[in-house]
Amino acid sequence: LLFTTIFLQAQQEKRIKNNLHLLANQLKDSLSYNGVIMISDNGNPLLKKAFGYSNYEHQIKNNLNTKFRIASVSKMFTSYAIYILADKKLINLNSSIRNFIPSLNKKFKNITVSQLILHTSGLTRSIDNLGGKTNHDSYTNDELISIINSTDLQSVPGKSFSYSNIGFSLLGIIIENTTKKSYGKAMEDLVFTPLVLNNTGHEFEGDVLVNKANG
Repeated sequence: LLFTTIFLQAQQEKRIKNNLHLLANQLKDSLSYNGVIMISDNGNPLLKKAFGYSNYEHQIKNNLNTKFRIASVSKMFTSYAIYILADKKLINLNSSIRNFIPSLNKKFKNITVSQLILHTSGLTRSIDNLGGKTNHDSYTNDELISIINSTDLQSVPGKSFSYSNIGFSLLGIIIENTTKKSYGKAMEDLVFTPLVLNNTGHEFEGDVLVNKANG
């Protein structure tokens, strides 16, 4: 009976794996999917497969170690780090953000840390076209705060939802000021290392990263 059960479980897993491979190939063929897929069940990998190219110009194919920019998916990581710091009693989610960034203008004193996470801060969406730099150029924290101070609230904090990239830039600064570390180092210590995310990190413009995909 034991051997029969093990055999049936192995057959079921084999069927699941075959179906996942079939679905992955259909995804590639029907949507021209370009990227890497991993599906696991309780730590048991059922599918690990790379499709397409990390660089079309040089025809470099994606592999299981290709690193991709995740854009605003990084907001979830930033939020997670904030909650970890709150759990450690280093941050009060209901405190004014000026408690952590005193150089912010007083007009932002009623914005809480939680409102930044929930996109209810009332801050403008982004500083694109306000700082004199092109998109994706880096700003120092002082430059960023100076630009934000020149903006006005779009709504009363806590009253309505309004997606804001600069709100998460401020959360990054709060993480740095609280931990006394760079954002990248703080994220490594709080999130990436504990979760064994060996291929995840904070990228600076101009960094040379092995296996990085070019968008």
